Amino acid sequence: MTAPVSPGTHASLIHTDDSAAPGTEPPSPSAPSAHTTGIRAPLGVGVLWIVTGLVGFGTAFLLINEVLLAAQGQDLIVQCDVNSVLSCSPNFFAPAGNLLGFPNSLIGVALFPAPVIVGVSTLARTHFPVWYWRIFSATIAAAWMLCLWFQWFSVWGRRSLCPICEVTWLAVIPMFWYTLAWTIKAGIWGRGQRTTSAGSWLYDWAWVLAATNVLVVAVVSQIFLNWMGL
Repeated sequence: MTAPVSPGTHASLIHTDDSAAPGTEPPSPSAPSAHTTGIRAPLGVGVLWIVTGLVGFGTAFLLINEVLLAAQGQDLIVQCDVNSVLSCSPNFFAPAGNLLGFPNSLIGVALFPAPVIVGVSTLARTHFPVWYWRIFSATIAAAWMLCLWFQWFSVWGRRSLCPICEVTWLAVIPMFWYTLAWTIKAGIWGRGQRTTSAGSWLYDWAWVLAATNVLVVAVVSQIFLNWMGL
């Protein structure tokens, strides 16, 4: 004969999960993460991409017109040769102005619509996968590094600054810093606590970093073009 089991004993044999809060279900191990469902950028960053992308596209289009007219020996539609320092023409046919064998402005016309499209998609609350954001941000970082190289070549190589090119730089610089800061904050490059915290700090101060970047370029150009007699 078996001994009777009290109701309290039956209750003790029932497994209960105390890890879940009352009224909630425990998380499913197969629940989708941001890496599978996609991530949407903030609306403000989307607006920034649209504005800076349009500015970059516009300046690249103006440069194409000027290069073509200069090659034909005609008067320029937009007079960008202000003086010996602020001048576009010394850079038109230089090797750095034609990296792939044709004017760099053609590259700008082809690529600057990308941030505009991504910005419009952001306003439409579209989510993109992590790999998409990595390619997009890496492309913007490459554009920023090219701008730095163009700035160095313009000051040291040609001893002049292209006014239209400077407008392009002013568009790329904030585009880069805000994209970098947001992608780090959103966990695009890693979801560790330190990484996302650093991204949050960068995002809060992105406008200061962008302004400092512009100021450094202006001061360095002023020093080497004017004060040092280059």
